[in-house]
Amino acid sequence: MRDIVRLLRHRPNAFSLPVIGIVLILVIVGAIVSYFPRQTAHAASTNWTTFLGSNARTGYDAAETTISTTTAPNLKPHWTYSTVKHAQITAEVMAANGMLYWGAWDGVLHASDPATGKDVWTASLATRPGGCSHRPKGVISSVTVATVAINGTATSVVFVGSGPATVYALNALTGTIIWQTILSSDPASFIYTSTAFYKRSIYVGVASTGDCPLVQSGFARLDASTGQIQNMFKTVPDSCIGAAVWGAPAIDQQTGMVYFGTGNVDRKYCTLPMPLEDTMVVTPPFSRRRSMGSLMRWWELSTKMATITLSTGPMLLQGRCGKCASLREEQRHSITRLSLVLPMMEPVCM
Repeated sequence: MRDIVRLLRHRPNAFSLPVIGIVLILVIVGAIVSYFPRQTAHAASTNWTTFLGSNARTGYDAAETTISTTTAPNLKPHWTYSTVKHAQITAEVMAANGMLYWGAWDGVLHASDPATGKDVWTASLATRPGGCSHRPKGVISSVTVATVAINGTATSVVFVGSGPATVYALNALTGTIIWQTILSSDPASFIYTSTAFYKRSIYVGVASTGDCPLVQSGFARLDASTGQIQNMFKTVPDSCIGAAVWGAPAIDQQTGMVYFGTGNVDRKYCTLPMPLEDTMVVTPPFSRRRSMGSLMRWWELSTKMATITLSTGPMLLQGRCGKCASLREEQRHSITRLSLVLPMMEPVCM
């Protein structure tokens, strides 16, 4: 399953994801529908343009009626695609502009025809040696597709991280690279997080290649039209390492509050205070007049696990999440009108 993308016959434009992605989304949809039946969808039924469907990261689409617990067992492969070097595929596939967007560890980004699986275009992006495993890493996370102004013209753009901690913006129709921005000069830095688009800016975290070794990590906001770094927040002080941002950030569309999680730090390497180890960080809307992290709050996550990695990032649900207590290995924090659900897992050096 790591080496192929499978397209299912039911509604290829709406849910053209790897089979494992389909299974995860169905599970999430089932849970959220039962708890919050009036949850509003943020993605059109024929498009799926960002990780888990919206900046809330719920994986929920109220308009979906074809795929259900009844019809899911009848899904069958429509076509299969294998990369040239059998590179791993760990990203969720996005659907927009009548195409499927996905990347692989070999650094190649694909825009595929949902009817045939054939590439409409490909773009070779950078890769980075994979830390302890020494396996090259390219596009590991999911893309975001959004319409932004490029030189004054409304343009459909694909935003994705790949290789040496670099964020790319590509023309979604042609695959032409519009801009690329490097977020860290550390040779071990890497982007695991899927991108988030909000009010003409791109939000993305910086981590390391599987914590092998750790790097000074951070969280960035970029101008979606130009790639210029608008804000860069360091999760540990200079000369310290760790607190990687692994999972996709969640953004409250109503308030602009941004949520992201961090990983472990190396306290033997640095003796300065590092309060953002294994924390859930929430920060107000960013602006040029206020640096990222001002008025920032965070919660230290209490757990019996030695180290926490927020692998998929936080999830924002409407209302209080009382019934979510049955969801396994999750912590919940109520934030006014929202519930914040935090999936957790042990880190793996890949």
